[in-house]
Amino acid sequence: MLKRLPLLVIITLILINPVQAVEIKENRASWVCYDWSTWYNSENPEWKIVTISEHRFFYGVSHMVNYQLEGENLIIHDEFYKLDYTIYDFKNSGLFFHFWEEEQTPVRNYKFLRANSP
Repeated sequence: MLKRLPLLVIITLILINPVQAVEIKENRASWVCYDWSTWYNSENPEWKIVTISEHRFFYGVSHMVNYQLEGENLIIHDEFYKLDYTIYDFKNSGLFFHFWEEEQTPVRNYKFLRANSP
């Protein structure tokens, strides 16, 4: 009887307090550049994702945006700031870019990234 007591208690608690489904609502007010870039990419797959930084290992502040490559220029769509702009001759811009490949999932947190080319 003592072995069945915990099971009886659990069943009684479930019957007294039925488990209710919790609906998690999306709160876009708390989204950061990662959320906006991945969302925009899912809605517009022709816009790829890039992380931009002033540090070669992406320490400190970096920013994730969507891009399209046009020759040596990056056409940027920044859904976080609601801006569109172009970085001309991006390889000589003094900035570092980590281009997320299609088979990669962008990460929100990292210790460091390395710059790469599309």
